[in-house]
Amino acid sequence: MLLHGKDLYTLNLGDSRAVLATYDEGNDMDQSERLRAIQLTDSHTVDNEVERTRLLDEHPDDSMPVVAGKVTGKLKVTRAFGVGCLKKVVGSDGLFDFFSNEEAVKLVHSYISGNPSRDPAKFLVEQLVIKAAYSAGFSKEELMNIPAGRRKYHDDVTVIVIILGTNHRTSKASTCV
Repeated sequence: MLLHGKDLYTLNLGDSRAVLATYDEGNDMDQSERLRAIQLTDSHTVDNEVERTRLLDEHPDDSMPVVAGKVTGKLKVTRAFGVGCLKKVVGSDGLFDFFSNEEAVKLVHSYISGNPSRDPAKFLVEQLVIKAAYSAGFSKEELMNIPAGRRKYHDDVTVIVIILGTNHRTSKASTCV
């Protein structure tokens, strides 16, 4: 992300996503009701119809470029570093598999409102771990105790929260879930 004057530039790859939290105009609603999430980037996954169509169009001789919702049955992302048909690919699922844009924005807003000096990115990653554990039928502790390398239950996740237009700091948190 680059903020140059009043222009905001974003770049993404794979399943990363940039979401802007803003307020709708209007005085008849409280702040949390006016909060709105605006997705700034598109995910490069087979779930995105534009990406899926592009992949099928670019590989007309491949009878099965998408298998079980993944590129050649191996990877959900359609664009990633090093994808020479999936040699060694960098890519991950993560935050937006478990939270919608609106849910993530509301969680961060609520957290910042009650904890202005604490780290909202770390909080969001903690909420992600809890939700991922629950959806897999585990407690947070059970999920975190599964040995690394069990790809079904582990993934690298990074969350960055940038507060624009104020003197607040930027926060970043990562985990291997």
